[in-house]
This record gives sequence, C-alpha cells and structure tokens, in this order.
Amino acid sequence: MVRARWAGAVALVAVGAMACSAGDGVTGVTGALPARVTLGASQRDACAALLRAVGERDLAGLAPSASDTADTLTWGDDPSLTLVCGVGEPEGFDRYSSCQQVNKVGWYVPPGQLDDPDVAAVATTAGFRPRVSLVVPAQDRGDVSLAALTELSEQVPTYLREVQPCH
Repeated sequence: MVRARWAGAVALVAVGAMACSAGDGVTGVTGALPARVTLGASQRDACAALLRAVGERDLAGLAPSASDTADTLTWGDDPSLTLVCGVGEPEGFDRYSSCQQVNKVGWYVPPGQLDDPDVAAVATTAGFRPRVSLVVPAQDRGDVSLAALTELSEQVPTYLREVQPCH
C-alpha cells in the first residue's frame, strides 16, 4: 500500500529544475546532477546493491536507458528519469526542512523547485546514507514521478541506512 502525503503528491506535480552537464552520462535536462560525495567502502557497496536491485527493471512504466556512470541509472527517453547514488546534502536543506513522505521514506524537494510546472525537479533521500537523488524531467512529473518515488521507496530502506527521519 502506498502511503504518501497528498501534499507530497501535489508537490511532485510541480517540481523544479536540475539535471546534467556534459560528461555525466545523462542528456536532455539542463543544469547539473546533484553533486556526488566521496563514499566509504560500505556506502559504495550499499549504492551498488541498490542500483543492481532497481536497474534491471522498468521504473514507473519506463524502460531502463543507457547511462555511462557507475553511480547513475536512467529510465525513459531523453530527458530521462535519473537516479544518482552517493550525493551530498541538497542545497537549502536543514534540520527544519520538510520532506514528502512516500512509503515511510522522506524525499526532500527544494521549495523553489515546486513553483514552476515547466521544469525538472530533484528529490533526495535526505535522511538516508548514502543519499540518493531522483532527477525528474518536467514531462515526467505527476503520476510518473509519484510512481517512481513509490517504487524506489520500497527499495531504499532495504539497501540504505536511515540516520534521521525527514518529515
């Protein structure tokens, strides 16, 4: 059963812009993917396990597509849904920030990204380590983004460690 706050579902319908620059292995979205951080061996292993678990199958009805980086998976056409494992703290996030709850996983979307329905958005598991971010192109917001976050939220607690709930 999907447990998502309606505010979260509405917010994801109106999420904003991030994506990739040349050399990141993902194209079609402007900007930059979330910055990666240096991971220890156990966090690299956790990322690898999560990416193996979700990378071979469709996400939100979208087929896997090519990505040329080990810490990134993509689904769908260009621009594509992009999952990046091992990212830093999202810009603007602090202990007072609120997250959209999807199946007990808190996804942080910067408030400024919620205002423009014509841009992409980045949702990050701020309370888990290592952190993962899902970059959602504008055309995939709404039902596709909620389905993707729901499916990912079923896997995140299995492979990543929750260090602090984000509500």
